[in-house]
Amino acid sequence: MRIVFNEYFLLSVDLSVSNVTIFEININLTMNTKADTLFHLIAAHNGFSPSTEKVFKELMKFLDSDGMININFYHKKHISSEAGVATHTVNNVILKLKKAGFLKSIDTGCFKPSKSLFVNDYFDGLYARTGWKNLNYEIKINSNTGLMQVIGAV
Repeated sequence: MRIVFNEYFLLSVDLSVSNVTIFEININLTMNTKADTLFHLIAAHNGFSPSTEKVFKELMKFLDSDGMININFYHKKHISSEAGVATHTVNNVILKLKKAGFLKSIDTGCFKPSKSLFVNDYFDGLYARTGWKNLNYEIKINSNTGLMQVIGAV
């Protein structure tokens, strides 16, 4: 058993072998940080660059109470300034997020986040939170096929 600490979360790993071919790794994540950790996990899981992570986080600040993101050129300039990237990079990230299924275009400058990624009312008061609920995941890796199954709940 090994415990890994880093800047994002405490990772506790319990390794147990259920039979010869399946290894079970139980990972319990307890996060006491704000939204940066969530966006880092999303970016890391999907292979996004650090700039995509920053733009995604800034973009989600424009999420309104109806679950829509309405942005124009000036909003994109603000996002690029906050994320430290060029304005055309914001456009490229939006296209990448749409292609990955995180955003859906509703109209020009109007996007809706994927409901499969975010539950209803999840972002209400996101930046005002001081802590997170525990995330409990069970990861099963088949050593013969290399397939990974992730089962988890918030």
